[in-house]
Amino acid sequence: MVKLMVSAMPSSLPSRRWFILTVLSGLFLFSASILAQQDTVVPQTALSPCSTVSVVSREPLVAGTGISASPDGRWLALYVHTNRGGEVTLRPREGGELRRIELTPPALLPGVTWRVLDAVFSPGSNLLAVRSLGAISIVDVAAGKTLYQIEFDSERGLYPGRLSLTDDTLAVIFWPAESYLADVQTTKGVELRFYE
Repeated sequence: MVKLMVSAMPSSLPSRRWFILTVLSGLFLFSASILAQQDTVVPQTALSPCSTVSVVSREPLVAGTGISASPDGRWLALYVHTNRGGEVTLRPREGGELRRIELTPPALLPGVTWRVLDAVFSPGSNLLAVRSLGAISIVDVAAGKTLYQIEFDSERGLYPGRLSLTDDTLAVIFWPAESYLADVQTTKGVELRFYE
């Protein structure tokens, strides 16, 4: 944000000040319109360490679609909530068959709509952890099938929330029912669980 120090300027310069502001505003709007027209090229700047990049393909997606890329660059996971429920699709980058992952909605409180929140690949790209409202599903990427699902712990009254995934360990934070949306501040303690 730019602040003008009006009190420091002589009173004989208000028209010059407005002229400069008008010119600067015009330049800003002109450069913004040029950049909007060049959405296929990201120019190199003094701060960018890479050469110029350009868009190589485009495709339409359902509004609200999230994306996660595997560390090895071979897979994309697309996730979205539609009127049919949460949908996760594994897409090979080099062509091949799309794999739609079947997820089982967990039991949720009345009036709460189930949806997919996030998807994270393991460092070796062999597993995909899908975090949905009230459940975490671990998917075998090569087979395109769910290996297991972690849901509500009825004994302790905790819901699975945010997670971290390595090639052999899954760490999950569990929230109480009052904040199981995973983004709501809790007044009770949370619990961290490790799975191997």
